[in-house]
Amino acid sequence: MRNEDRDDSQVSVDVWYAGDPFGDANPPPRTVTVVGQAGESFVDALARTVGSPPEHYRYSLVYPQRGETRAWLGEVTPQVTLLGASAAAGGEVLYIDVLGRGGGPTPLMWDIVEAGLKASSVFRGGTAVVSALDAARERNKRAAAKDWLDVGVQSEPSMQLRQFVYEEREWTRKAFDRTFDLGKMAGPELLRRLHYRKTSTAPETWTDESE
Repeated sequence: MRNEDRDDSQVSVDVWYAGDPFGDANPPPRTVTVVGQAGESFVDALARTVGSPPEHYRYSLVYPQRGETRAWLGEVTPQVTLLGASAAAGGEVLYIDVLGRGGGPTPLMWDIVEAGLKASSVFRGGTAVVSALDAARERNKRAAAKDWLDVGVQSEPSMQLRQFVYEEREWTRKAFDRTFDLGKMAGPELLRRLHYRKTSTAPETWTDESE
């Protein structure tokens, strides 16, 4: 965890928030200032300021495009601090809604913050941005795995760790160990807890059999 996560200084972030997942503008989108301690989770600060998302929905970081269309940049997860959100805003308004988007690995705002990027630069994209996000995502996969290991291998994996593992329906053991760095005992334990089974020994391969 970064030192900034323990910072108790005050931080404010201007947020445009759309809390209606169906886009009916009821209640209509609004712009608010989210204020709190730098190390507070952005999720908690949002809930305190605009209210919790509707049941079964989560906050998402988005970016305005033409008209009312918004590009999805990543789900907001508890690892993102208010200070991290402020850095991602870069002095601009952060756009948050609760409409999740499907398809491919779930992007996370955590990756954007850890990469040291602004929301506007992620929207514009480019090779350097993609490389920075990929590197941050790899660090975050290991961090999520370590957090689970620190609590204990009998604990429930976090939603973020589950998402990271489920990015691949089939893992070779070599690739899984390289990605999550859990060791010879904890790695298979995590795979089993998430309903993967060893389906090959040469090379050792684990397959998601949850369906």
